[in-house]
Amino acid sequence: MDLLDFGSSNASQNRDFVTAAVGFRSRLADDIDAGLAYEIPLKDKGDGIMEDRVTLIWFGHSKRAQGSKR
Repeated sequence: MDLLDFGSSNASQNRDFVTAAVGFRSRLADDIDAGLAYEIPLKDKGDGIMEDRVTLIWFGHSKRAQGSKR
């Protein structure tokens, strides 16, 4: 799920835009996760919004949020 999306200048012509992605997420340390995904459109690219994209996520979280004991 996208948290923030700035949209596209030709989005009104691509209301039925559908994509598929494959990727992974891994815990690098107790409080750091990273992930990578590759996404492609399932419809004809033509004048579409995108051809393909790679997404990298990197985030940290507190150990307390994971339910660790004090």
